[in-house]
Amino acid sequence: MDTKNFFRLAPALERFRKQRGVSQKAAALAAGIDATRLSAIERGRVVGPGKDFVERLIRTIEMTPDEADLLAELAARDRVMREVIRNFPPAAHAFLDAALDAAQVLAAEDVAEAERGLRQMVQAKVRLQAFVARA
Repeated sequence: MDTKNFFRLAPALERFRKQRGVSQKAAALAAGIDATRLSAIERGRVVGPGKDFVERLIRTIEMTPDEADLLAELAARDRVMREVIRNFPPAAHAFLDAALDAAQVLAAEDVAEAERGLRQMVQAKVRLQAFVARA
């Protein structure tokens, strides 16, 4: 089984870098990282680079906050999946990969639900303050 399919950072990093017209060599040089390592990450040969490495690339490629958050999440996910592959039998890899994806979606839905609830609370407070001010 090809384990590269379980990792998400490589294609996203390459896509963001190319969208901005930045070569691997230029990105690596500006971030103060090894160009060979960046190439290996984008090809999926090195997975789960550390937070510092990813943060330097995010600054170098000048990503939007949403893109930076996504890239950081993908790097963290890849680090978890790397440990799954190291520590679980191949038969479990696809299941655990799907479980990670599901957990990410559920987490996003939970955050969205919390934001909706908070907005409703703020709107209710504003209405109450307006009512009290009129009374």
